[in-house]
Amino acid sequence: MRVSNLPLVLALLSSPLYAVPCDKPGFDPKAWTDAPVPTVDAHDQKLIDFMQNPTRPDGSRQTEWKTDAIVIAYKDKIELEAYFNNYGPTKKHLLWSGTKSIFNALTGIAVADGKLDLNKSVADYLPRFPHLKEVKVDHLLSYSSGLDWKETYEEHLLPQQSSITNLLYGLGPRSIEKALLPYRPRHRPGSHWYYSGGDTAFLSLILKSIYGAEYKEMPWQRLFEPLGIQSAVMEADAEGTYYGPTSSYMIARDFLRFGELYLHDGCVAGEALLPRKGSIPGFTQLSWTELAMAPTEAVLTHIKGKVPWPDQTGRHFWINLPSDQSGKAPPYAKAPVNILIAMGHWGQRLYIIPAWNMVVVRFADDRSAEFWPEDHFFAQLASWREAKGFL
Repeated sequence: MRVSNLPLVLALLSSPLYAVPCDKPGFDPKAWTDAPVPTVDAHDQKLIDFMQNPTRPDGSRQTEWKTDAIVIAYKDKIELEAYFNNYGPTKKHLLWSGTKSIFNALTGIAVADGKLDLNKSVADYLPRFPHLKEVKVDHLLSYSSGLDWKETYEEHLLPQQSSITNLLYGLGPRSIEKALLPYRPRHRPGSHWYYSGGDTAFLSLILKSIYGAEYKEMPWQRLFEPLGIQSAVMEADAEGTYYGPTSSYMIARDFLRFGELYLHDGCVAGEALLPRKGSIPGFTQLSWTELAMAPTEAVLTHIKGKVPWPDQTGRHFWINLPSDQSGKAPPYAKAPVNILIAMGHWGQRLYIIPAWNMVVVRFADDRSAEFWPEDHFFAQLASWREAKGFL
């Protein structure tokens, strides 16, 4: 069990190094303290019915999409909260790859601390990996490291050939660092987009290298506790390295709090947890949230000539690019552009929708080869929003 040192936390948070003021108040973690579950009206019930008995866009039923929780905040107020399948407001849920987006935030905090430069080589931070000197930290963050990584899951016949399976269930539990040592670039770094849990695992190793003894508590002291998140659990290997690609848990309201951080451009109670515009070396025209939404040349090259969904990412979030950026229609036509989505295996979702002043959490147990129908869900969400007058 993790033990928190409250006096140390308060000292760290009050230190000038960590207290960067925002030009906006941002999310107030106290606003949800003991907030009751909202009363369900007819409009809410219609959306809840869809979550319990989802349909495909053609109206047919899909019984293998199983929602465990749906929680929606509009203008920082929880407006809908419902649980199913023995889940409830105090039960933690496995986030799967939603964890990757948490590592976007942890990486941003390291940049804000001046400990990490996105333009520097991975080898500068990890001396045991001199073969990665051409791979920059930002290549990891944007899934363009070019590493010869195989991101395959249980639907494939040979799981022992899966890089992510080996990381999670093979050598990785003993040593993530040793599990990553064999990987070499297959493509020129920065030229090729590929969704890779290995890139996130390298980010975790880098954070461990630069924070040293502070690494174990850093996610709590610098991210979770300032957001009022009390339920977070992150699994680590035998050497104390957090997995990065997966293996974290939260209750639904706490994952919603994490989304609120990005809705408010990294500001919490008047302080900036994430880098402000002008403070990111090499990307001074963007704040950290804007950088998370920004596509790289690698992903733009990837989606040319392809069906866009689901291969549009910024930096460890899925995005919905406007056509003037991607040359394609946005993959989620029913949603605004310039959104962030944290996606996890079996249907875990965190939707951050600034144009609607909304953050949505869906926890799930989708045991289907069919992906959760994002755009069909956005259509249901848009109808609920209009019916509630949340405009």
